[in-house]
Amino acid sequence: MKRLGKLFMLSAALILSIAIFAGCTTTVTEKVYVENGFVYEAENIAKENISSCLAIEVIYDSILATKTLTGSGFIISEDGYVITNAHVIYGDDWEGAGSTYPQNLKSITGTIDNGDGTTQSYNLTLVAKYNPYADLALLKMNLGEGETVKAVKFRDSSTAKYGEAVLMIGNPKGLGISAVRGIISQPSLTDNSSSPAKEYILLDIAMNHGNSGGPVFDKNGFVIGVAAMRYKTSAASSSDSSIDLAVGIGYAVPSLLVQKFISTLNLEGLEVEFSVIEE
Repeated sequence: MKRLGKLFMLSAALILSIAIFAGCTTTVTEKVYVENGFVYEAENIAKENISSCLAIEVIYDSILATKTLTGSGFIISEDGYVITNAHVIYGDDWEGAGSTYPQNLKSITGTIDNGDGTTQSYNLTLVAKYNPYADLALLKMNLGEGETVKAVKFRDSSTAKYGEAVLMIGNPKGLGISAVRGIISQPSLTDNSSSPAKEYILLDIAMNHGNSGGPVFDKNGFVIGVAAMRYKTSAASSSDSSIDLAVGIGYAVPSLLVQKFISTLNLEGLEVEFSVIEE
């Protein structure tokens, strides 16, 4: 009987230990998630803004061949103005193209993910590109009469901070609209390798081909930058030197440059205003 009693006490202690351990684990996990905060907010930011983001397909048609470019974009006004990268439209030679309209451009299509399993596609026209100051272009959606679309909100990129959480939405590898989390690794970077020098926000994020032109949101759901390119390095140890290794370094065009770009166009009713963040 005494042996049975000891066994019962050991079992109870073990169960209590497991319960306490489990409770501690849950508490620590919840604390980490609450301290991070962005784990919860990312879902809400994506839900709130997914229908303002576009998967973009650009088709060039010539006698020799048909060429397709893919990228991303996002809506900045209810009447359908869209920001993307200039290289999404012009290709890698976007700076050399000057201000000319791309030759043999057949179509630009933007597809919105409604967030409910359905999509909607629109024809877009090229309005302008910000040459040669930043890798930006402005498009216009061909909307129906009286039709409006949901636009994003902006934040002043000069307030970006080291380690700040961000959410990037785009069309990686042409797979459709996707969201990925990351952080700001450097709030302001000047690239002097080109003339004029280019300004970027440096990100630690999984950026792939096709993310170009997509919005980078802060934890409050405001656009702080435009995904532009990723740093690549060749696999020196590989027999195939053409293999590129992603190293988690992404470049985004600051929202300040988007504001400057739009202000140069003097389009009636179109301007980029920065939302005020309440601390």
